Amino acid sequence: MDKAAEFYELALSISANNGLEESDKVATIKNNLAMIFKQLRKFEKAEGYYCEALETFQRTDGEQSSRVASVYNNLGVLYYSSMDVDRAQAMHERALAIRQNLNDGQMDPADLSQTFINLGAVYKAAGDFQKAEACVDRAKRIRAAMNGYHPNPRRSASLLIDKSL
Repeated sequence: MDKAAEFYELALSISANNGLEESDKVATIKNNLAMIFKQLRKFEKAEGYYCEALETFQRTDGEQSSRVASVYNNLGVLYYSSMDVDRAQAMHERALAIRQNLNDGQMDPADLSQTFINLGAVYKAAGDFQKAEACVDRAKRIRAAMNGYHPNPRRSASLLIDKSL
C-alpha cells in the first residue's frame, strides 16, 4: 500500500507539472489515493484527497453525478471507520439523494444498494434500528431486482468506490 501511494503521488506530481491537476482523471487518482490512505489509517490525508476529488468532480460533472455520489459515499465510509457517525450519515444521505435522482443510464443499482447498506450501518451505530432495518431491506430488494445485472466494468474501473463498511 505504501508503494502504491508513492506511485499515485508521483502521478499527481507529474499531472501538476503538466497543468492537468484540475482534470477528472486526476480527481480519480485522488479518490483512489484517498482509499489507500484510509487503508493505511492516515485519515487526515485520506479526507484531504477525497475532498479535492469531490471539488473537481463537482466542477466537471455538476453536483448530481454518479462520481460525486461515489466520493460522498467514500467520505461516509471514511468517517464511519473513525466512528464519526454524524458526518458519515450526512455523507451517505447526500450520496443516496444523488443516486436516487440519477437516470437509469447513470445509476448503477449495485452502488445504490451499497449506499443503503452503508447508511443502514450508520443508523445502527446511531441506535436507530428501525431506519437501519429499512435501509437493509431496501438494499436487499434492489439486489434481488438486479437479476444477474453486472455494473459497467469500464465505469467501475475509472472510479474505485469504497464499499468496505
